[in-house]
Amino acid sequence: IAAAQTADELKTVLLHMIGQAEKLIAAQSRPKNPLVKKAVAHIRLHYTSDITLESIAAGIPVNPSHLSRIFKKETGEAITEYINKFRVEKAKELLLTSEILVYEAASTVGFKDSTYFSQVFKKYTGMSPKDFKSARP
Repeated sequence: IAAAQTADELKTVLLHMIGQAEKLIAAQSRPKNPLVKKAVAHIRLHYTSDITLESIAAGIPVNPSHLSRIFKKETGEAITEYINKFRVEKAKELLLTSEILVYEAASTVGFKDSTYFSQVFKKYTGMSPKDFKSARP
């Protein structure tokens, strides 16, 4: 970081570091249960669309209640929480790497309501998407 001489160099370094951290976290927190693996894969593939516990379960296929229980047991969080966290991470990438507006980022990552998106974003990051975007280098 200290070697970066321009904002673009710093941005490149930070994005690389974020990518490496994501890989490490993903490797440590990979689900072991095949149904949870399939659910996570489904979420990562379809996060931009309107996904629900029921649609994920139907795509696997498995009973939604059973999927909900095993997902929570293995990951420690509900599927909707996992989806929202994943979407926020993707929105952070967009806000850092493009000139996209907040409501566009919300829509791009699957949130229909930009106000709700802002609430969820603040819950997981501690700041509003607008503040996050303006704080970038």
